[in-house]
Amino acid sequence: MNSKSYCLGIDTSNYTTSAALVDEELNIVGNSRKILEVRQGERGLRQSQALFEHIGNLPQIIENMGINEKKCRIAVVAASERPRNVEGSYMPVFLAGSSLGRSVSAVTGAQYYGYSHQEGHIEAAKYSSGYNGGDEFLCLHLSGGTTEVLKCKELPGGRGYDAEIVGATKDLALGQLIDRVGVSLGIPFPCGKYIDKYACEMEENGEPDLLKVHKKLFCRIKTEEGMMNVSGIETQIQRYIDKEKDETQMFKGIVSYALMSRIGQALKDVIDQARKNTEIGSVIMAGGVSASRFIRKMFENDKELYFGSPELSSDNAVGIAIMGMKRYLADETGSSFTG
Repeated sequence: MNSKSYCLGIDTSNYTTSAALVDEELNIVGNSRKILEVRQGERGLRQSQALFEHIGNLPQIIENMGINEKKCRIAVVAASERPRNVEGSYMPVFLAGSSLGRSVSAVTGAQYYGYSHQEGHIEAAKYSSGYNGGDEFLCLHLSGGTTEVLKCKELPGGRGYDAEIVGATKDLALGQLIDRVGVSLGIPFPCGKYIDKYACEMEENGEPDLLKVHKKLFCRIKTEEGMMNVSGIETQIQRYIDKEKDETQMFKGIVSYALMSRIGQALKDVIDQARKNTEIGSVIMAGGVSASRFIRKMFENDKELYFGSPELSSDNAVGIAIMGMKRYLADETGSSFTG
């Protein structure tokens, strides 16, 4: 048996079943996940269906990491138990991973720790971004169901994060906006990677004068004191799609480019507002939408803004596993290790 201790992390979000394995040095030893199946033309899954798929996916996801072959000693299991680290935050999908985690702990004697899905996103992005500043920073969490600007403080000893919302969307999350537009364009769900691809291709290959016109095709997303309203631009885009009835690749590229341009500008606006209001300069970008190549290019000159790796920006269990190992090491040694 390998003498090292390992943490098995599990995350069962709305659209991805994930597991990860990290060692005592916080090296990623295993990272396995599977996106849940959504039928063409649909905008998502019911919680009951997502929970059912997670239960079916988890055995193979765990097996894919080869824990027995590597002779890894699982000393700690960590799982996401809720969407956010606040009272009353709950979604049924997280029962799949947390129930398995508690069961593994009961059978093996491994320590068990529970976290929120959002904390996992923050940790994974921080871990992979190269950020080496203090334990207080801003985090822009951009995922399929969440758009929040967070004032974060890392808690000692791997106990997660205090995260205060200082900005958000008032209606749809930006990920939902992208998916709704994508479905209307006939793009498979989840639509983010396709919209991003079309937008990047348009920017790289389009005529400069036409790009200036396309960029202003839709209204600017309103931002005030860190809050965004996106339903207006969604209505405008849906009407435009219905009116044009164009299914060509070029049309998808134009709509995608115009949409992502407006999203990128709105993110710049809310980041500027959050920096002003909190007097914190460092910003970590987390969540699947932040994997966008188009958005990353828009922020490439911002030296205080840190993107997690694209792989660890979308839903994953790596952040959960890292926090679990940090806490295990802190509890074992009595230190307040944050790493």
